[in-house]
Amino acid sequence: MNLQHCAHQTFFPSHSYEQYYQSVRRCWRFGQKNSVTVDMITTDGQASVLANLQRKAVAAAVMFDNLVGMMRNEMQIKRRNDYTKQEELPPWL
Repeated sequence: MNLQHCAHQTFFPSHSYEQYYQSVRRCWRFGQKNSVTVDMITTDGQASVLANLQRKAVAAAVMFDNLVGMMRNEMQIKRRNDYTKQEELPPWL
């Protein structure tokens, strides 16, 4: 389902961070011209659900930052200059 035109959604949270993340990303992708607003509907009894969702969001952000850092370290291109001699042009040039 392509929801690029949708910019406002209502969400009833569960303990699944993946479900929440994917739901929001369906609206917030390339081609979206508006800022996306997500309304979370919950009760006082679901405070632990929201806390768990927030904990998972922080853990996912830390994991992603670490992954990007590791990729940068592994993908570094080492610059070498093996050409240390001055080029010699033929006398006829």
